[in-house]
Amino acid sequence: MFAKLITAFLLMVFSFPAFAATELKCPVAPTTPWRTALNEADLKKYVNRRHDGNWSSYIAKWERQIDTARDVLGRKKALIIRIDKSRLPLRGDELAIYITGMEQRVETAYCLAERKRMAENIREIEKLGPAELAKRSVAGKRTAIQAGCQNCHGDQGVSNKPEIPNIGGQRLGYLANQLRAFQKDKSINTHLFGSSMRSEKIMLQSAKNLTPKNKLDIAAYYASLNCGGENNKGTSAPDQPESAKVCIACHGNNGNSISQMVPRLAGQKKVYLVNELRSFRMTKGNSSSFRFNNRRHHQLMSAIAGPLTNVEMRELAVWFSSQTCEK
Repeated sequence: MFAKLITAFLLMVFSFPAFAATELKCPVAPTTPWRTALNEADLKKYVNRRHDGNWSSYIAKWERQIDTARDVLGRKKALIIRIDKSRLPLRGDELAIYITGMEQRVETAYCLAERKRMAENIREIEKLGPAELAKRSVAGKRTAIQAGCQNCHGDQGVSNKPEIPNIGGQRLGYLANQLRAFQKDKSINTHLFGSSMRSEKIMLQSAKNLTPKNKLDIAAYYASLNCGGENNKGTSAPDQPESAKVCIACHGNNGNSISQMVPRLAGQKKVYLVNELRSFRMTKGNSSSFRFNNRRHHQLMSAIAGPLTNVEMRELAVWFSSQTCEK
C-alpha cells in the first residue's frame, strides 16, 4: 500500500512541482500513426494562431471530435479524418487508437490552459496589498451574508456541522478557486489539473450567480478571519500516520500549506476530511463521475486517495484535525 503512495508522491513532487508554484509540468501528447508528438510550443502556437489564444475554444473543438469518434466507433462505422490534404477512413482498432490520441491532446491542452489560468489567479492575488485586501474583505462580508454563507459555515467561518468545512483563515487563492470550480459551466476552471472538478448542489446554487469580483471578495473576507479548528482539548495528538508523508509535500508538515492554491488541512473537520477523501477515491480513473453530487476529481488527489482504505482515511483525518491551524 505505502509503495503505491510513494509512487504517487514522487509523481507529485517531480512531475507536478506547481502545487507550491505557478508552473505545472504538462504532459506531451505522444506520437500517433497520424501525427508527431505535440509539445507545449506547438500547441500554444496553434491555439494562438487558429483560436486567438482561446483554450476553451480549442478544447471544445476536440471534445466534440472525440464524442463523434466514440459514436462512430460504437456503431462500427468508419470516421473520415483529414491528414494533410488526404482523407483517411478509420474504423475498429485504428479508430480506437485515434480516439486515445485525441484524448491525450485534450489532456495536454487542459493542463496548459489551467497553468495559464492558475498563474493569472496567483498574480491577481499577489497584487493585492493590505489596503485592497481590507477593502475586499469588507465587501466580501456583505456578499457572503447575502449569499447565505454563514448558514452553513458559521459567522466566523467555523461550521457547527461535522460534514461542513471550516473556511475561516483558509488560503485566499484556494477559496477563490473553489468558488470558481463550483460554477461548473466554466469548463477550464473545473479541470482535473486545477482546483479540481467538483459537484455539490448547495454550493452550485450559492456560487452560480457570483461575479469574479464577488468570489475574490468573499475569499478575501474568509481568509482574513482567524483559523477555526476542531475541539481537541483533553485529547493527546495522535502520531503522524505513515500515509501522511504523501500529503505533507503539498499541504505542509503540519497541514499548513504555503501555497495560495493548496488548502490548509490543520484543524479541519474530521468528518469533512474523510468525506472528501472518499469523494476523490470514487473518481479515481473516472473523472466523468464527478458530476454526481458530492464528488470531486483531481488528477493527483484522486490517484492518491484511490488506494487508501477507510481506516487510513480516518487516521489521516484525525491527525490533520489535531494539528493547529497557523495563519
